Amino acid sequence: MPHRKSSVDASEYPFASHWFERNGCALHYVDEGGDAADKIVVVMCHGNPTWSYRYRHIIKKLSAQFRYIAADYPGFGFSARPAGYGYPPQEHVQWMEALLFEHLKLDRFIIVGQDWGGPISMIIATSRPDKILGCVISSTWAWKANWIGKTFSALMGSGLGQYLILKRNFFATTIIAMMLGKTASATTLKAYADPFPTPGSRKGPAVFPVQIVAVTPWRCWRGSDSSGFDPRVSVASKGYHTSRCVDGLLAQRIAPHVAINASHDTTGPDRRILGSLGYRASQIVRKRIEQFLGWSKTVGGLRKTRLRGVRRNAQLMWLAGSAYILVRISRLCPAAG
Repeated sequence: MPHRKSSVDASEYPFASHWFERNGCALHYVDEGGDAADKIVVVMCHGNPTWSYRYRHIIKKLSAQFRYIAADYPGFGFSARPAGYGYPPQEHVQWMEALLFEHLKLDRFIIVGQDWGGPISMIIATSRPDKILGCVISSTWAWKANWIGKTFSALMGSGLGQYLILKRNFFATTIIAMMLGKTASATTLKAYADPFPTPGSRKGPAVFPVQIVAVTPWRCWRGSDSSGFDPRVSVASKGYHTSRCVDGLLAQRIAPHVAINASHDTTGPDRRILGSLGYRASQIVRKRIEQFLGWSKTVGGLRKTRLRGVRRNAQLMWLAGSAYILVRISRLCPAAG
């Protein structure tokens, strides 16, 4: 029978433990407020190096009005550490989805995310929008990381940073103490530090900061969007608007965006791909490219080359591109005063 790996003050965390066993590993979660049909379900996703303890005050105060479900990712809180687990956010998403949709079989719920719980909760919400009543995000971010995030990721991913996290439990002690400030009690600090008693237990907190830079942008974790297609885009010229090319890409769940040969084919893009993320992204990118090329021909004087040599024409293209950027900036920036 699964059991808690460490102790916690019962007055602070007075919740019963629930377990979800998958692939020989037990995931711990809190399920408070009852399962009455008229209660709204709230799913809470924590960050690094926290766990369901992070949401204890909210759950205690509002469980009479809502049903709260707060899980500990594998390797965090009271959850076990699966063999061969890599601890990237993608794997945490898979565990959370298995818990919510396979084990608990939730239908409609509000999802809450803080810190790394933000991108983890958002990938769940965007992949299953029919299950989501609402989203609450707090103290989180989306890629690309700014210079602060990149610097933090580099420092924590360095040899020194990994040593501090793995050997000294730096994340669950020093950083948590800095985040909570002087008001944090010894009981609270202990609750965050105890789930990581050994270097081997601290792999999860060590992997997360590296993933700020290393991970693929969150919306591309899935491998497919709600339309069933890979978010990647295949853009080709009009010569590739053939059934062989299109069907071959669709068979690989890649949404092709091919130009139409109007003299032979007026069917337009395949209707199967119109709702995909990849097609919509390619529409935006293609429009931007065509705007620049059209401006370069009509205003930039590049309809016909006037110079000889690749280097000279490349310089002329750079000049036209620079002028186009300046024109765009003047339109995007609001007038002063």
